[in-house]
Amino acid sequence: MMTISAAPADDRAHSWRWMGATVALTGLAAFGALALNRRFYFFDDTQIGAFWNWHELGTSLRDGRWPMLDPSRWMGGNIGAEGQWGVWNPLVLLIGLGASVTTNAALYSTAVKVVFLVVAATGTHLLVRDRGVPAPIACVAGVAVTLTGFTVYMDAASWVTGLMTWAMLPWAWLALVRLGDGRGGVVAAFGAGYLLVAVGYVHGALMLAFTFAGVIVARLVDGDRRGAGRVLGVGVLVGLVVVTVYLPGIGTAEVTARSNDGVLNSDFLSTDVAGLVSSVSSEARSVLPGWWASNYAPVPLLYLAWFLPVLAFVDWSAGRRLLRRHVDLLIVLAVATALVLGPTDIGPLRLPVRLMPYVSLAGLALVAILLTNALARPVSRVRLLAATAWVVIAAYLAWAGRPDTLGRVALAGGVAVAGLVITRWLIGRGDGGVRWAPVAFGLLAVSLVTSAIQRVEYDHSPLPDFGLTPRVDALRDVQPAAVSDAVLVGSFTDHLEVGHDAPVWSEALLGGSWFGADVDVQNVYTAIAFREYSDVTCMNFRGETCPGLLARLFRPQPTTGLDLADQLAINSVIMFKDEVGATWRRPPAGWTLAADGALTATWVRAEPGPRAGGVVWQSPGVTVRELGRGDTEVRLAVEDVPAGGGVVVLSRLAWPGYEATNAAVGEPTDGYLLTIEVPSDATGQTVTIRFRPPGWRLEVAALIVALLGCVAWAVTDSVRRRWSSQPGAPAQPPVDE
Repeated sequence: MMTISAAPADDRAHSWRWMGATVALTGLAAFGALALNRRFYFFDDTQIGAFWNWHELGTSLRDGRWPMLDPSRWMGGNIGAEGQWGVWNPLVLLIGLGASVTTNAALYSTAVKVVFLVVAATGTHLLVRDRGVPAPIACVAGVAVTLTGFTVYMDAASWVTGLMTWAMLPWAWLALVRLGDGRGGVVAAFGAGYLLVAVGYVHGALMLAFTFAGVIVARLVDGDRRGAGRVLGVGVLVGLVVVTVYLPGIGTAEVTARSNDGVLNSDFLSTDVAGLVSSVSSEARSVLPGWWASNYAPVPLLYLAWFLPVLAFVDWSAGRRLLRRHVDLLIVLAVATALVLGPTDIGPLRLPVRLMPYVSLAGLALVAILLTNALARPVSRVRLLAATAWVVIAAYLAWAGRPDTLGRVALAGGVAVAGLVITRWLIGRGDGGVRWAPVAFGLLAVSLVTSAIQRVEYDHSPLPDFGLTPRVDALRDVQPAAVSDAVLVGSFTDHLEVGHDAPVWSEALLGGSWFGADVDVQNVYTAIAFREYSDVTCMNFRGETCPGLLARLFRPQPTTGLDLADQLAINSVIMFKDEVGATWRRPPAGWTLAADGALTATWVRAEPGPRAGGVVWQSPGVTVRELGRGDTEVRLAVEDVPAGGGVVVLSRLAWPGYEATNAAVGEPTDGYLLTIEVPSDATGQTVTIRFRPPGWRLEVAALIVALLGCVAWAVTDSVRRRWSSQPGAPAQPPVDE
């Protein structure tokens, strides 16, 4: 191998130019998707979940409320246990405030996502730059991670919390590395870790934990126990934040659909080694059973980068020595890959293929490091043939799985081979060190062309577009005749493929988009669900129900004898007429037909009652009177209780975390309604029922300790620095800056 002469240090202007190029090209590629599909970043969970969570969060903050629980939203109202609302995250709170005043949900979602794609690109750029990668190739790595299949078609298009945590990881990673080797301080490392964890996306928090482990191991490999200790210390502080964010969900799991089911493989979103081998083909639709009909992904979800075969240009004798200095990258890559190839369910961790973006982040960072620091020169024809062979194998696997894609696969393979030939030629130019700028231009040009070809063919996510209008104001008047609280009977999605004179959303909404309406509806989006309530109402996570719910609503319940509609404090029933048949024409006694639309009919109580959250039933002999009621607290005056005591049932879910003074929380009525046991001596007393997430005191204490610990550490370092800089002060070992 020829020794590559050390390139001169980039001046600051040169570095900033390439950072600017990273931002510009990432934005160009991201906005380019909109040329073919203006709703590219407004699919599935973003459309019916994330945006409306932000909107409701911002609205609550503007009203002077910090949201914790909303009884009217039933199983979608336990905001703390949901986690992904990000109520502990100042960045998410800021996004929520913006969402609450925007007029276009799609435009706002697009802006947020493009910003996070740029955050990911620049973070990756700096992460590899810090490891000796020249600025031009750092630009390539930064842009390339945002073009990978899973990021483009799943996280960016729909699963925005996954995008957010992944985008923040390279920044947290860089801060940890700098903290470990004494070049950085605790505030940056803790702050980046805090923001990532507080998004509430468990896959991102898991990979941050492995990043901590990788950096600690890397410091120990270098014999730097003090640096490892610094990183471990910040890990403890961030771990306390994990307690704050995730303990409510853990404490609530026993009643939700997120309980631990052990380790199993359902084959849902499960991939294999062949899928990863073919990931260099931008047109490879690998085996990946999912919501779609075929066992093959409808878009190239596993695509990583066309230029991965340049690893054949690396001198691996030098590469192996080099990798010892980057053991943290190896650990994260190995763990992410193992999980992607592993079972689909590991306890509460579902669908580990969601970790593909972390495979791309660590993998592309290593490619950049190896290419620029362990390159074999000259790059022989044998090496070029080896790289070409990988492209050919990937193309064959892509074609073998989907023979109908031959033309597209061949085109992608031809572009990749041409790119490899050009890269080899550019590397070989000149007798001195490699000029990385031309190489970067070539790699970027092919990457962007490949991306453009891919998006022309696949211009939308494989996840659904529910056709909701992005105009926020347009949703306010949906179901104007309905009175809160309301419930929707039927399936919104079953009506999307049917031709209508007006869009479905003009009469009914889906999931979190009900937050945009003036009427409060139970059927909002939830990531956790309450099992017993879900069974009784046959309601899924998107808020859709079976047609049979209409009959159930007016059927007496086993414990209270009340109709289910009374037990749930429902004042309006909205139903899809074609699903319930002619029943919609005959409202029961005490109800009126308030609206008859093209798709839906709406029943409203002749005399609307109290909204959800209050007392709906008292056992014989018990008399209580409501003194006050809020989302998280109910106060009752006890006027009479029989000798044996009695119970009071409230129209709110029996989430873990309720406590009562002068009474006790009993077993849930019918398995899901909050029930209070009132003792015989409670007559004349006030019963206060209060909700706090499970482990609330521990969660608050953990957050306070984490924040104070970070401040104390930073102040201590600052004082030590100043003291050591005084004339005559004894020499001190290096400290964090």
